[in-house]
Amino acid sequence: MDEIQTTRRDFCKGMMSMGAAGGVLLPFLASCASPLLSTNDSKPSPVANTGPTSIVWQTEHADIGTYSALADTFNAVNKHGIHVTVRDISSDHSHDDLAAILRAHQSSPDVISMDVIWTDEFASNGWVIPLDDLWPKSERQGYLSTPLTGSTYQGKLWAAPFRTDVGLLYYRADIITQPPQTWDELMSIASSKQAKDKVRYGYVWQGKPNEGLVCTFVEMLSSCGGSILDSANPKRVTINSSAAVQALTIMRSLETISPANVLTEDNSDAIWESGDAAFMRHWPTYIALTYNSGKQDVALHFDVAALPSSRSGIITSSCVGGWGLGINVNSKNKEAAWEFIHWMLQEDAQKFAAIDASFAVTLKSVYHDQSVLGQNPLYSKLPSIIEHAQLRPQSPKYQPMSQAIWENVHDALSGKVSIGGALANLQSKLQALV
Repeated sequence: MDEIQTTRRDFCKGMMSMGAAGGVLLPFLASCASPLLSTNDSKPSPVANTGPTSIVWQTEHADIGTYSALADTFNAVNKHGIHVTVRDISSDHSHDDLAAILRAHQSSPDVISMDVIWTDEFASNGWVIPLDDLWPKSERQGYLSTPLTGSTYQGKLWAAPFRTDVGLLYYRADIITQPPQTWDELMSIASSKQAKDKVRYGYVWQGKPNEGLVCTFVEMLSSCGGSILDSANPKRVTINSSAAVQALTIMRSLETISPANVLTEDNSDAIWESGDAAFMRHWPTYIALTYNSGKQDVALHFDVAALPSSRSGIITSSCVGGWGLGINVNSKNKEAAWEFIHWMLQEDAQKFAAIDASFAVTLKSVYHDQSVLGQNPLYSKLPSIIEHAQLRPQSPKYQPMSQAIWENVHDALSGKVSIGGALANLQSKLQALV
């Protein structure tokens, strides 16, 4: 990593300096406008050029600057008078706020950023339209399969996966030569670095009682060979198992090399960026944030790898996250909404998202693009981890299922109840929901 002298933000600032007035960024994005917005587009038919068509894109609470730049560029280059307005939504209430809007049959927003865990719920409630006739399977072949699976419900595609996420192991390559293969190895290395005052904490991760803990737990469960639901019969709950006991036992052990507040605060990124941790579990966006941290020995000397397993012979399946773009069933501008979504799936838009925000995009070719790898050499490691990753339980009732998981896992980790008691209760709660 020593050869990285120019940070991602330095690169983006240079690109911004080439932009036109009015906030239009990246002239290279315009290159995808002509073929994308031509009269030969896939269905539906292009929007008639009879005047401006305004659509609203409700995004997740993320790097809003990246999304605004993409929308501004689309507004400038599309030939059909479509104007996209970006509307951010609070991450704390994004699901509930959006569900209330859709339940009320409101026509705005037109384009919806959908968390991968919302697919089944939104589709089963008829809140979004299927995209199969708009985006042919032949074109989808160029995209990562796992995010596509996460956007599918009952054999139909309900969102176009714009970016994905996957749990990664970050480690300090200046003090650790090889990433650990097992959790025992990680704890041994971490304890050694702490004892030698190389770092304050051995491992930082997401243990606060929320969705982040669900992701951490399903990864640990996978590393022990367990599952929440039977893959062959999703109506069969399999959480009350010896593998789940082992997973929670390991997570309790990790608390000894983690910050004391790991179960109540999510400050893992700040601790990592300050150079106070040997290892961190987090998403790909923290690659860019680490590059740009003020701590140069961290920014220039870190690496990422797949998460460890409980023992040799088991390959851990990281948790898949990510966001797709869906179309509100009550939108009055579905054709314009699809024009924009389709544009966002093209190479230049995907490359910009990869460079500007370190998003793990879904177009396969971006992971081999030299302009992207020049700014983010670690990007090439992501596809194999993503394609081996696992989705959280896919169900229209995922929201209550998720709450049951993080509540019981947190109770077990905090010692509020025994591991066995937490798993028995979770088994009962989930069985009532599937």
